[in-house]
Amino acid sequence: MNRAQMRDWIRRALQIPPPIDTQLAGRYEGQAPPWRPEPSNPLINQAIEAACNLVVREVPGLDQLRTAQYALTGSTDTGPAELSLYDDSGLVGPDATGILKVVWKAGDTRKPLEPANTFILTRMQDINAVGAGTPSLYAVSGRSLYILPRPNVDGIIEVLYGASVLPPASDSDTIAGLPSQFIPCVLHLAIVELGKYMVGDNEMLTRAKAFEAQAAQELDSVLRWASSRAASEYDAQLIPDTRRYRR
Repeated sequence: MNRAQMRDWIRRALQIPPPIDTQLAGRYEGQAPPWRPEPSNPLINQAIEAACNLVVREVPGLDQLRTAQYALTGSTDTGPAELSLYDDSGLVGPDATGILKVVWKAGDTRKPLEPANTFILTRMQDINAVGAGTPSLYAVSGRSLYILPRPNVDGIIEVLYGASVLPPASDSDTIAGLPSQFIPCVLHLAIVELGKYMVGDNEMLTRAKAFEAQAAQELDSVLRWASSRAASEYDAQLIPDTRRYRR
């Protein structure tokens, strides 16, 4: 469910038919109904974000550090090795909040890489001429992690990154870092948050407050799920070299 669909879901729960459910010409998902513009789209988006943040605060273990590993094959090619980060087959998941540390491991060697200013990536002609060797630098640009120089022997890139439940950043985004069965919990919490924003709208406040008990029960389910997860779920996973696109 993306953010536009979440807004429609929330409006249905509040007994406000979204335009997508009507015969309105030019209707689309997430559209604010002209006959009932409040709560507005920005207000609902804000409530969804607040609900995600509430889940992170209330559920221990959702805001965490994770480690991922990627096997790189030694090469005699020039230029940096490029690893995919955030897509479905990427090194880290869509719930990643940032790359904290990158380490090159080969045999008994364990070498932390220095972060390079991404300005170096604007000089692709120069860095594409750099021969293979022992990696010393890394840079993140867009959805890619660059390792420079590319390794001349087989080894492993280990990445330490932060991960959390992340609210959708756009209408096409989903909530990252939380199983889909718990999305209704976030949306019910968002409805409760909306009630706090709708000052003076007693009818909407009453409708929102009706979801408080259900939201609390669902949040308790998230707590039980988080506490029962095996620690092995977050063990470093070795990703085969063949699963990634490398230049």
